[in-house]
Amino acid sequence: MPPFSDRVCLSVTGSMAGCDIVGALRTSRRLGFVSVAAMPSGAPQHSLGRLLPTLGFDVAGPATREAVTAELRRFRRISIHQAWDDKWRFWFDTAAEVGAEIVTVHARLPTPASAEVIAARAAELTEWGRYAAERRIAVGVENEGMRECDFLSLVERLDGETVGVTLDIGHCAYFAEMPQGLTVPHRAAVLNERIQNLVRRLGRRLKLLHVHNVKPFEQVDFSRIPKPYWKPGMLVDHRRIDDGLIDVPALAAVLAESGYDGMFEIELEEPDLSTSARLTGAFLDRLVGVASGPANCG
Repeated sequence: MPPFSDRVCLSVTGSMAGCDIVGALRTSRRLGFVSVAAMPSGAPQHSLGRLLPTLGFDVAGPATREAVTAELRRFRRISIHQAWDDKWRFWFDTAAEVGAEIVTVHARLPTPASAEVIAARAAELTEWGRYAAERRIAVGVENEGMRECDFLSLVERLDGETVGVTLDIGHCAYFAEMPQGLTVPHRAAVLNERIQNLVRRLGRRLKLLHVHNVKPFEQVDFSRIPKPYWKPGMLVDHRRIDDGLIDVPALAAVLAESGYDGMFEIELEEPDLSTSARLTGAFLDRLVGVASGPANCG
């Protein structure tokens, strides 16, 4: 099959549970991806209950390191997601070593977050941004849940160029301000409006999108998901992008208006790994032209 646009990126750590890293990278290429994302280290798991492939550069010997690096050289674009630790310099050093263009880090704010806490986190992220800039790497701060107002307060304290935003569209369902007790159609309408308004407000601060869809708990088949962390009544994230409440074509139109030219990084927790990744990649590939607005040149 012809390759996808290099703006369509597959997170092998997020989407290829149970695979070894070299196998995950090779599968990604076979599926048509020319852009890839991964964590630099660690042994994380998620709802599928299997280890997730990371670069493993914290423990890899020279031969393994070279094998992984050789596979990465076959991709056009690379994104790194922070590891589940605090070794932030290692994340950026690894990104520089493999030629990544951006590192996603968590906003890591409590709910609620005081002005003092937000200011301290902004100062920390600014330091990280300087370190990354010396290595010609951008930083994207990701929303994880928290209050939307606190997240915006944080990112508006950052320079927006060296340290911008990785907007996780699925995680927007978990902002503290999201109303509860709504019908599914009303919930979907509120969520889509929130995501689209965020894109408009972030403007050129938006450096990367993490893309996956959300579905009501009651509509998800958990028979092949051994370790679910969602509860009844919740929206379940990391679903295939073409099957859920988020109106991705409408979002693509808003992205075009905003001049977004970054990657669409896929993160899935679907049991049928390859099929879901391929279908999501193909769906996004068809939308990339729609989402290509004026060049985001700052």
